[in-house]
Amino acid sequence: MSSFANADLRLDLPEGWIDRSMLVWSAPPGEGGGTPPNVVISYDQMKVGEQLAGYVTRQTDSLRAALDQWTLIEQGATRVGGKPAIAVRFTWRMAHGLMMQRQIFVELGKLRIASIGCTAGSENFDACDRRWFAPILDSIRLKE
Repeated sequence: MSSFANADLRLDLPEGWIDRSMLVWSAPPGEGGGTPPNVVISYDQMKVGEQLAGYVTRQTDSLRAALDQWTLIEQGATRVGGKPAIAVRFTWRMAHGLMMQRQIFVELGKLRIASIGCTAGSENFDACDRRWFAPILDSIRLKE
């Protein structure tokens, strides 16, 4: 058995189960435009033998197929919590407008990945980035 715990709960899980949990935070309603800006951290696992760049390619291919008018803005190397990472910035259309997201992928070890997504309406993304996203990303500390 493996276990999971946070500030609110603890649970035991069968051996071999993969942590694909998600943590979601959003700005208060009315802040940052029509859709509240949000930060989502999700966990996943790479395939055996897969490198970070290959994992990111699989994820962006999946997003491109799933999201209406998905458009890549930029992709490149960055760092999160002192570790090398890959950042992807893209837009897609929702019923209420154009959205923008910066998604950062970082290896945590043992094939584990953390994906950090910062999302806001496209017209408000830069302001949200300066006000919230950049400080949040700068505050991330990863365990060794």
